[in-house]
Amino acid sequence: MAKVLAKLGRKASPRLGLAIVLLTLISVILLSSTVWMFAGLRDRQQSVERSIREDAVWAAFQTDREAARLVEATLIAQTGGDIDALILRYDLLYSRVTLLGDGSYAVPFGAQSELGERAEAVSDIVQDLEPTIDALLDEPARRDALLTEILASAEQVIEASNALIVSANAETNALRVEERRKDLDAYWRIGIATLALTLTLVMLIVLLGVQIAHISRSGRAIELLGRRNAKKALEAREAMRAKSAFLATMSHEIRTPLNGILGMTSLLQQSRLSPEQARHVVSIRQSGDVLLDVITDILDYSKLEAGAASLAIASFELAEVMRSVETIMRPRAEVAGLKFDMEWPDWEVTSDPARVRQVLLNLVGNAVKFTAEGSVRVMAEVDEAELKISVTDTGKGIAAADMPLLFKDFSQIDSSSTRSFGGTGLGLAISKRLVEALNGTINVESRPGQGSTFWFSLPVAPARPLAEAERAVSHCMAPVEPSRFVGTVLVVDDNAINREVSAGLLEAMGLDVVTASNGREAVDLAGTLAFSMIFMDMQMPEMDGLAATRALRQQGIDVPIAGLTANAFASDRDACLAAGMNDYVSKPATPEKLAQVLRRQGVATADEEAVEAGAPSDDEAGAAEWTVDTAYQEVLREQLGEETFAGLLVQFEADVERLAEEAISAWREDELAAYDAALHTLKGAALALGYGGVAETANALRKQTANPVAALEAVRGTVRERLCA
Repeated sequence: MAKVLAKLGRKASPRLGLAIVLLTLISVILLSSTVWMFAGLRDRQQSVERSIREDAVWAAFQTDREAARLVEATLIAQTGGDIDALILRYDLLYSRVTLLGDGSYAVPFGAQSELGERAEAVSDIVQDLEPTIDALLDEPARRDALLTEILASAEQVIEASNALIVSANAETNALRVEERRKDLDAYWRIGIATLALTLTLVMLIVLLGVQIAHISRSGRAIELLGRRNAKKALEAREAMRAKSAFLATMSHEIRTPLNGILGMTSLLQQSRLSPEQARHVVSIRQSGDVLLDVITDILDYSKLEAGAASLAIASFELAEVMRSVETIMRPRAEVAGLKFDMEWPDWEVTSDPARVRQVLLNLVGNAVKFTAEGSVRVMAEVDEAELKISVTDTGKGIAAADMPLLFKDFSQIDSSSTRSFGGTGLGLAISKRLVEALNGTINVESRPGQGSTFWFSLPVAPARPLAEAERAVSHCMAPVEPSRFVGTVLVVDDNAINREVSAGLLEAMGLDVVTASNGREAVDLAGTLAFSMIFMDMQMPEMDGLAATRALRQQGIDVPIAGLTANAFASDRDACLAAGMNDYVSKPATPEKLAQVLRRQGVATADEEAVEAGAPSDDEAGAAEWTVDTAYQEVLREQLGEETFAGLLVQFEADVERLAEEAISAWREDELAAYDAALHTLKGAALALGYGGVAETANALRKQTANPVAALEAVRGTVRERLCA
């Protein structure tokens, strides 16, 4: 049966739905008809029940009986009986005759039938007798004659009622025969309708069975397809993991020697070189930067393809992004002999500043690369909730036939082996994906021989123009030499070149450096020597950096540890922090990256060490030294943008006012813990922005017991004076 249903399902599955609907409709009609016929049959049965209660034959018989009783009463009255009994019998007979016309009978006593005529004859005789009955009371002298007349009329009533009984019986029998015929017809109709309904329901059940078989077969097919898709998805995930592992490995393997190249280049740039040697070193550094860009493009593309790229939507000043791009791209444009212009409005917008900067760097980098002479112009516009940035160059332009290639993955207009420009062909593809991830649009307009304009627009609501005070940037800091670091750091790396590079860069900052080639050596050294900081590679023989970090933390060694690795994935950073590291540096390591980590982890500078030697007197503290690490501040400007840095300076001035007031109040109220906490916060805020002199003074005041009010007032005054608006 199941095979038959399945076969029917395969043949008629497209029409099953229509057939089921049609049969359902027929079933409803048949069921309604059956109910209607049962209702009609019930009405006839109720009619029969009523006719049984008031049968016509019985009514005629009762009339005949009352007529006989009237005869009997008349005979008694003739022999001296009671006239009232006679009158009562007449009244009963009269009422019976009246009921023949007014009652409800299966066979009506209407005037249009033989039965009606006979009933009317009986009624006429009885009604004609009424004056005679009335005369019995009015004319006692005529009693005998009147009784004789009444007796004769009563006998006529008996004769007429007998005929009425015969007619009523005949009519009733005929009616019952007709009713039985109608009932039989109704039963036949009900039977046929029930049979048709049953057949329809059987067909409906069969079709439903076919439908269920079809659904079951489809379900099995869908389940099989789902298993296949799950298998394919698993294979795709495995392939994605394999690709990610491959990219991570290749990134590590490429970044490791690249770290040596760029690190040695940085060390060479700090040594005495001839002009020709300096140019060669610059060329090496530029080539290394290009290679690093290629690696970064491939990793970015992999993250975007896997949907792993995250967005950090925040409010930021547009000028920050534009200035950082200008700082990077203007030197490249000038080296290429191009005029470079950038214009932007002073607005605060909402988007992902890092992604906006990345897209803009890609577009401007391409414009500089592919423009032989002329200019590159970058224009930013904000129209309420939309930011539009265009990059226009005077290059050779792009033919219409080549336009579809621009935003495709690994696609280049000139992909031949003799092309003039290198690259992965991913820059525009990555830019397109980033812009679309930010719900924006990117496009290009170009004419061969006239240059190109690449533009992108992004929703940046909420956005607002900056007030004049917010756009003001202070340039009143006194230029002084940057601070040098003091202490001993441990560099752990299995690659000898990388150890030498990192050690050289750190030694150039004034630090003493101890090196180790694996995690086990690092654990042993950290257990016997005191280090200000440890830079730990992740992948090493015998014991890797993560295991070494966990071992150090289990031993209770809390020295700051920074991961120094060629792995560039966010998961690697998370793994470092989860193992107990405090910071993370991706290779290639640069002096700027290392300095930022050292400052974030609180490694002392030479100026701080000088302060540790002794606390100043009130007079010495009153003339707070204004020492500024300009190199560190330049790094902050490059990383954060000029506008953000300026905002931090404004906030720093306010923090100095507040913290100095808190320290003074705490000193006067003898709350030493609050006093120390305020100065500690002041020291951290100053170091974070490169103001070593303020940090030195705050640290010294934490150690002295003399009244610090004058010194704190001097700090406030110096900061207000130096950070002029």
